[in-house]
Amino acid sequence: MPEGDYAPGPLDYRIPLPLDPLDWYRWIARSKGYVGVRFHPVVIAMACAVPFVAIDLYQRPRYPRISSKTFDMVFRTGLKRRCLSRNEFDKLSGQAVLSLLFESATDVQRRQEAFQRGAVERYQALLTF
Repeated sequence: MPEGDYAPGPLDYRIPLPLDPLDWYRWIARSKGYVGVRFHPVVIAMACAVPFVAIDLYQRPRYPRISSKTFDMVFRTGLKRRCLSRNEFDKLSGQAVLSLLFESATDVQRRQEAFQRGAVERYQALLTF
C-alpha cells in the first residue's frame, strides 16, 4: 500500500517496509484508529469496526462528490463526516482530527457493524444470482 517512507517527524514506531498485505490487514484491524488516503485500508477499518478518518483523494472538483468510491462507501454507511477532502483535512488541527476519529465511537461501531452485515448479505445475493 505505501509508496515509500513519507512520514516526517518523530514517530513512536516506524513500520518496516515492504509489508505483506495480511500484515497490513492485521495492523489496521488491531489499531485504535486509522487516518489515511487509501480506499482499501478504509474498507478494512470499516470491516473491523476500527474508527477512521478518510482523506479522500479520489474526489475530483468537476464531478459530484458521490463519484468518489471512498465517499460513496462512507456515505452509504452514514459516516460521511469521516470522509474529508484534502482541503478540509488540511484545515483541521491534529486535535480536531483525533476528536473526529474518536467521537461517538459506539455509534460509529454500530454503523460499521450494520455495514458488515449488509456487505455479507449483498455478497451472498451475488452468489445466488
